[in-house]
Amino acid sequence: MSKKLLGGENTVGGTIKMEREGEEYNLKINAIIDEIPDNSHFHPEILVSLSTLYPTKKDALEDWIQNTLYTYLELRHKDDDQKVLNQLPKFLESQVGPRYASILEEGETINDMMTLKLKRLGDIHLRSQLEFELENNGSITLIYLFSAVAFLILVIASINFINLSTAQGETRSLEVGIRKVSGAHRKQLISQFITESIVITGISFIVAMVLVELLSPFYSNITGKVFSWFFFMEFKYLLLLLMIVLFTGISAGIYPAFFLTSFNPVTVLKSGKNGGNSKGLFRMILVVFQFFISISFIILSILIFFQMEFIQKMDIGYSKNNLIVVPVDSKDVNNSYESFKNELMAKPSMYKDVSSASELTTSHMYEASSMRKQGETDGHFIIHMSINYDFLKTMELDLIAGRSFSKEHMDTAHTRYIINETALKNLGWQKPDEAIGEFIEFLSNTEDNKTGELIGVVKDFHFKSMHQEIEPLVFRLNPEKLSYVYIRVNPDKKNEAIDYLAKLWNNKFPETEFNYFFLSDVLDNQYTSEKKLRDKLVIATFLAIIIACLGLFGLSLFIIKQKSREIGIRKVLGASVKSIIGLLSSRYLKWIAISTLLSWPVSYWIIHKWLQEFSIKIDIFEYWWVFLISGFMAAILSLLVISIQTIKYASINPATSLKYE
Repeated sequence: MSKKLLGGENTVGGTIKMEREGEEYNLKINAIIDEIPDNSHFHPEILVSLSTLYPTKKDALEDWIQNTLYTYLELRHKDDDQKVLNQLPKFLESQVGPRYASILEEGETINDMMTLKLKRLGDIHLRSQLEFELENNGSITLIYLFSAVAFLILVIASINFINLSTAQGETRSLEVGIRKVSGAHRKQLISQFITESIVITGISFIVAMVLVELLSPFYSNITGKVFSWFFFMEFKYLLLLLMIVLFTGISAGIYPAFFLTSFNPVTVLKSGKNGGNSKGLFRMILVVFQFFISISFIILSILIFFQMEFIQKMDIGYSKNNLIVVPVDSKDVNNSYESFKNELMAKPSMYKDVSSASELTTSHMYEASSMRKQGETDGHFIIHMSINYDFLKTMELDLIAGRSFSKEHMDTAHTRYIINETALKNLGWQKPDEAIGEFIEFLSNTEDNKTGELIGVVKDFHFKSMHQEIEPLVFRLNPEKLSYVYIRVNPDKKNEAIDYLAKLWNNKFPETEFNYFFLSDVLDNQYTSEKKLRDKLVIATFLAIIIACLGLFGLSLFIIKQKSREIGIRKVLGASVKSIIGLLSSRYLKWIAISTLLSWPVSYWIIHKWLQEFSIKIDIFEYWWVFLISGFMAAILSLLVISIQTIKYASINPATSLKYE
């Protein structure tokens, strides 16, 4: 910010002018701080004291019932958090309880209404997903998830190495036999093969580092993060990475090492073939596990895709398209809003409707108050939003009873209200028409209660993300509380509308920067993490399938080589290439069928858990075919891979495969 405003020079002691909520402030620069790290839970560009912003509201800001601020505590000792936490219920009773006495039900205490909790600063970025976070935080769950995905892909690759190594057993059996006859001990041979595995893993690691650098732009596009090698500069992380490489090399090489060194040297040197146990069951388990992971990834990727499509196409209760939102933080704009609106509406070919509101319809920063039907004692916390005339029309909200705000009826913020269906039910009405003309009270613990008439009921709409249920909402008319201007434009003249809007803004408000965004973009951004999850899982699925197919290729090579004599005999007896392919492929299809059956309950459980984060979600049972088609896709790919080897060996002249028998 220092570079942006003042060229990056040492400007401590200088002043800058800031406009906020229609007020101008001349701010003195007391310090310049370093850039806040990416792993912080918020990234302010300017820090301004509350006493500067609210010089006349000191008492209100220091009132114990003030809950619109974020409170940070510095403890004397890092382990004092539990002591502080134990004292919070008494603090609520003594400092906050008396102020809420008027809205507490009989026998209810302030601790029944609210709970105070502590969160360590270092835990907020990854371990806090509360509704009113300063920014969208990261997720430690996703980190664990993709670490598990990476681990599983590494396991699949290691299984491939095992299968390919054992497939080469016959080739290396003579080597092992000669070494044993020459006096080599089994331990020495095991060490040799494990060392080979570690060397191959190390070379793979170097190649992987090169690929990471080459693919880092692609990574940035998928994740929205910039890849940095800084992580590897710390010794402990570099050591961890090297330990992973070493562990992978040993894990992947240990079974082939024992398998290859188990050959009987006499049998090997006499026949030229290994005399080891084929360990068919073990290899079957490895392949089943590979395809269990791959098929699970396919199922999860497809279902996540359909959930995101469902959200995108879901009717949210208003028209989100072609709606431009202009943030407002200037007294000039507030004072000239009507003339600004009239000039826009004078261009009906470009602009359909214009209105304003105190909040963004996708924001979580709403005010809430306790409300009740007139004459009743129980209150209900209901979110309220200040809007201007024509807001319902501009948003294309469905008014199912009553009317909208009107200048003709002399509506004000405390005399007329409009509520949604959820608020209607919370307040005790069953039908919208029953509530029209009735009165509700705004309960206040700082001033007299306000009573107003209900003039309208709108159909429920999603004013938060679909992760949350629709909450009770009340609209109040307050044209002076202007924070966002909503402008619905003609889709055929969108670019012209933006150009004219920018020109008009700069002419009318030359000292106020023009910014805008489309509401649909903000709505889509609410599901950025889910989209990234989908994209990453698709990539992981692709890698898992490719690696699993490579493993199947290696195993099929191993088994077909073992059965070369059988294939030759069958061909001599008249078997066709097609029948041989069917015979050799049947065992793999059985393995994939087992993998598919195992993947179904696990995939269902994972996707069911993930869908719990959404208030609106797909019915998994309607997508039963996804579970079937995933196994079918894996079977088709496997048959293609297996057929390459099978056709090759089934086409060999039987005289070639039987001449040494």
